[in-house]
Amino acid sequence: MKLYFIPNWLRKYLSKEDFLTIQCSNFLKAKQLLFHHTFNEGKRSRTMQSKFKGFGVLTGIPDLLVFEPKGEFHGMAVELKVKYENGSKNYPTPSQKEAMKLLSQRGWKCVVVWDFDTFQAEIENYLTLK
Repeated sequence: MKLYFIPNWLRKYLSKEDFLTIQCSNFLKAKQLLFHHTFNEGKRSRTMQSKFKGFGVLTGIPDLLVFEPKGEFHGMAVELKVKYENGSKNYPTPSQKEAMKLLSQRGWKCVVVWDFDTFQAEIENYLTLK
């Protein structure tokens, strides 16, 4: 898979979490893992909300789903959050916690990470499972 390089014109439109998502996606591509980013974030019109609901889009599904069975797990689900300059950080919403609980009950490893180093360590640890 080809790595994604952010064009300079796009950088001013990206949030801190967007940068983290791209960095993590590039890491998974470099590892040649099959994964998917769930595009659930953002505000949408009522029309789009209804359309997405009809399509089966579920609220709270973690940001990255890694389709690589390891050990006792069917795959790995990663919710990406960020730390802010003032030291605070954002946390999973109730719907995200519920989705991770349901995925865990179905044999998925679920983690929440706030930075790339932790993400990388979680993936590396996951990949060593037998």
